[in-house]
Amino acid sequence: FRSSVVADSSDVRADTEIAGTASIGGATPKKLLKKAYVGVSVRSSENSGYELRVRPAAQSWQLFRDPKSAAEGPVLFRSGKGKFIRGGLKGNDLALRAFDFGNADTSLSARINGKVVVSVTDTGNGQPDGRRSVVSTGIKGAGSGSGTVGIFDNVAIKVPSPF
Repeated sequence: FRSSVVADSSDVRADTEIAGTASIGGATPKKLLKKAYVGVSVRSSENSGYELRVRPAAQSWQLFRDPKSAAEGPVLFRSGKGKFIRGGLKGNDLALRAFDFGNADTSLSARINGKVVVSVTDTGNGQPDGRRSVVSTGIKGAGSGSGTVGIFDNVAIKVPSPF
């Protein structure tokens, strides 16, 4: 989604949040269910962004950071597991927020089913500055994820509070 965001020429990194309910679709081949993920991204572009992925079958999550103009692509920024992640084909409520309020550092917040899994400040070089918010589905690792189905409901793109 290319969304209206809060940023201008003096603050090129958008303050934005994406939230929604995501699940793996029942049409996903059984051999892919264990590796399948659903995710949401903010500040995405062709070559940068932050992405929160949830693998329901493994009850695990990952936050990727794809630095602006980096040749190596996305890197794992944070990860974890938890019984609060609904397994199988059940929906998980995901929310990812990136904001800097015009400062040099980016504050990141990620929630899964109401539980804060990441609350960190990104002070690194090449902080993503894309203008898109994205929903995604795929599989972990190499190989084709052909046939993997993600279902997204109640997707909302908003400006983080307090703004």
